[in-house]
Amino acid sequence: MKNSENTNYAPRLGSAAAGNATPPVDYLDWYLAELAAERPFDLSQSGFSYPWKLPALTDSNTLEENLLNPPNSPSLDHRLLVSERYGCEISQVVCGHGALQMIPLALLAILPDPAAADSAMMTGRNRRVAVEMPAFAPVAQVGRLLGLEVLPFSRGPSNSTDSGPWLLDRDRLSDLLGSVSAVILTPMHNPSGHMLTEDDEQWLIEATGRAGVGIISDEVYIDAAWDSAEVTSLWQKCNHAISVNSLTKCYGLGSIRFGWAIGPEEYADRMRRAFHNFQGMLAVPSVAIARAAWPQLDEVLDLMQRHRLANLPKLEEVLARHKIDWTAPPFGIFGSIPIPNGWSGVQALKQFGAPRGLLASPCEMFDSNLTGWLRIAWGAEPAAFEDSVSVLDQFLDDLAKNEP
Repeated sequence: MKNSENTNYAPRLGSAAAGNATPPVDYLDWYLAELAAERPFDLSQSGFSYPWKLPALTDSNTLEENLLNPPNSPSLDHRLLVSERYGCEISQVVCGHGALQMIPLALLAILPDPAAADSAMMTGRNRRVAVEMPAFAPVAQVGRLLGLEVLPFSRGPSNSTDSGPWLLDRDRLSDLLGSVSAVILTPMHNPSGHMLTEDDEQWLIEATGRAGVGIISDEVYIDAAWDSAEVTSLWQKCNHAISVNSLTKCYGLGSIRFGWAIGPEEYADRMRRAFHNFQGMLAVPSVAIARAAWPQLDEVLDLMQRHRLANLPKLEEVLARHKIDWTAPPFGIFGSIPIPNGWSGVQALKQFGAPRGLLASPCEMFDSNLTGWLRIAWGAEPAAFEDSVSVLDQFLDDLAKNEP
């Protein structure tokens, strides 16, 4: 790989890990330092930045009272928020602190009881999971911290010159299904932004069902397609999937760490028991703020869509000027673009982005095969986005004029 500085930033898969072998999250180490530098032209957001104001979340003192004191009424069960919005039974819902907490809980629910294994082969299968790559490192790596071996399968651009749709490597995943107990993937994909195709989704449901393999579906971006009849959660389509979501990405409330999982009642019961072992109970302020924000969630999605309609054409115009062949994802607020001249995203941002005050997300942080790609977000306020995409235009000129 050119100009990668001999550093592999991608998720670190493999065997069980603990102690000094606990894998870092290179993306967060890199990104937090970049945020601290306060680049003025920021196209790096993985979620929608909604202008939440705490006092505006309620017109009474109810929120203030509940920030430290949990309500006792059964009618205030926080799972009702999820069950009513997503049309599931309350018994199918488990809540936790963000989607990233729900993924290991879902894994623990799907994995078979080791004591029930009746052969060495089954015991080995109990300790392996398959994870889609590219991926956000915590989604891909967390299984290792639970004592599991994590095996990759790929999802990538449908051809070498265009960015979408991104398709599953069915041959590789087929080979893995006999040796794993779970598959983890992100249907509205990070970093490409593309939705799992209908054909791939149907194949996945049927193949995992035949193999007796559970699915953990990281759906933190899927509400960007809230009004689309074409996009529904995997928990609605089969009885061996758990769908994970949160208020973080689409709703801009990542700081309160409120997430949930929906799945079959048997899985939900197992997740609830695991949560009680790990956490005991949810943080009361998180639940109180989530309850106060819940009636406004559709307003957030409406604003997201308005920003997309205003901003995406400006990005497409810049990419067309640079003859970058690119297909925008049909939903959401970010996508991945190939950059000129074989530059590493990390090196390009360091050499040309930082001096211009530009920040984007290098896709090699999600997979080492995406060294020459950047994830670009278009969910910002339109005036700010116009300024940032103008700087992106200059940045792409820099890359085209210079060899790595």
